[in-house]
Amino acid sequence: MRLTHEPPAPRHYALMPLLIAGVVIVAVASLRLGPVTLSLDRLLAVVMGHGDPVATTILLDLRLPRTLIGLLVGAMLGLAGAETSDLQHFAEFGVVLMLFLIGLELEPRTLWDMRHRLLGLGG
Repeated sequence: MRLTHEPPAPRHYALMPLLIAGVVIVAVASLRLGPVTLSLDRLLAVVMGHGDPVATTILLDLRLPRTLIGLLVGAMLGLAGAETSDLQHFAEFGVVLMLFLIGLELEPRTLWDMRHRLLGLGG
């Protein structure tokens, strides 16, 4: 049972720039693509503060909140997944203890009498 976190292997650090680049590409695509596609020029103009009103409304009121919430929820789900993997060790230990207690309470004669029902052989 592992109770402490080991530092990630060095190869994981090499993947970080790729993962960050992937998140940036997907976020920019999420801001650009939709029923009304915004070009990179229009997108940058809105970010700089001098874009047209339609592009500003589309980007700031519709697409930016959706993208930020998606990134936040994805990060939270990732953290929750990492924490539940640690919790799984304790759950497995609990199942072992439960099976041990069932084994203590079950008498061999009772198990022998129940063999037909347990194995599906009728009875």
